[in-house]
Amino acid sequence: MHIATLFFGIVLFPRVPALQCHECDSESCQTKECLQGEMCGALTFVSVAGSLNVYNVTTKSCILREHCTEASVNFGMARTVLTSQCCSTDLCNAQLAYVPIQNSLNGRQCTSCDGLTCGKTLQCIGNEDQCITAKVTMGEQAITMKGCSSKLFCSLPDVSSFHSVAQFGQDIQCCEGNLCNSASSTNTGLLLLVVSLTSYVLLY
Repeated sequence: MHIATLFFGIVLFPRVPALQCHECDSESCQTKECLQGEMCGALTFVSVAGSLNVYNVTTKSCILREHCTEASVNFGMARTVLTSQCCSTDLCNAQLAYVPIQNSLNGRQCTSCDGLTCGKTLQCIGNEDQCITAKVTMGEQAITMKGCSSKLFCSLPDVSSFHSVAQFGQDIQCCEGNLCNSASSTNTGLLLLVVSLTSYVLLY
């Protein structure tokens, strides 16, 4: 009896419709059916080099609830920030507003690179709670960059969209604690790298 009741309950119980969200790129929007655990979201990527805002783009799609936050990677001379806003009703991400970027110091410190060496102390901002060391390949030259990063960015090295905007590869290491990324290294191409990244995002 119990088995029969369970069987008919499963068969006859109405299926909960999946959440529908706008999915937009730079050219067009379409409707997307989200997976379980996802919300509708609007993600804004902003890259800043010095006082120059060199990249600013907003995309919309389904997003995991735990990814609906702010995350950033900060190398001092250049900082890339992801801000997001999410909602949980059909097509609710049509008019989501831009979320202001956190710019307040949080008391943490990490080693960063300036010129030819990586020995400068960088004050971390917002929710940048880890130190990062990343290697970038420019042509045949491998360049080391160091700075502050959010835990979300460090724990998700397969988030290709964020890493694509930040413009570096998969050789990324993060650690917790002030100046924990202070192991010495030479960084002969840092200034060239920042100029190259700035030129790249301005072109595309």
